[in-house]
Amino acid sequence: MISAVGVFVDWPAEVVAAMARALRLGAVQLHGSEPVDEVRELSAKFQVIKAFAVRPGFRVATLKKYSRASAFLLDGFKAGMHGGTGLAINWGVARQANHYGRVILAGGLTPENAERAIAEAQPFAVDIASGVEARPGKKDARALRALMRAVESANGLQGEARNGADAVGRAAADNVGPAGAASAVHDAEPDLLPRNVPPRETEEA
Repeated sequence: MISAVGVFVDWPAEVVAAMARALRLGAVQLHGSEPVDEVRELSAKFQVIKAFAVRPGFRVATLKKYSRASAFLLDGFKAGMHGGTGLAINWGVARQANHYGRVILAGGLTPENAERAIAEAQPFAVDIASGVEARPGKKDARALRALMRAVESANGLQGEARNGADAVGRAAADNVGPAGAASAVHDAEPDLLPRNVPPRETEEA
């Protein structure tokens, strides 16, 4: 099942809502500096993915204020960019973020590091674009297949870990949106189906 996600950077909430209704979007992804009240307003009507650029000193507790969002997308930081940086974040930060809601891990992910990233961050889903491209905007079929294998391997390893925890009565992994739900194409639950859509910037006035 595929659901369209609209990516917006600092658009007024009423405009985002109008676009979401007109285009019948499954979710809206807010990739700017949207205030808490606008995220809360939109979350009452739509599935909202709130993106954060994880720069040095990023405070995970900031996510608590945006608890109405359906998920948090954590991406690499680069000055002047609202996403699509291709820079990896500290996966430990992403793992901590699981305490505040569903985490979509982005930034610098490739078939080579996806398995390790999922194991360390335990995200709800992953967002990968340039890491599987033959050239900008063109996906590489071999890279996509390698990515799927890496995700399946990571999910299998985490499934084994959860089974082991169950055996001793400690299924703690189930409490943090297990990375078993992580998918290279956001194969998420029906109420949140984010698609691999790279963020875009708005034009400056």
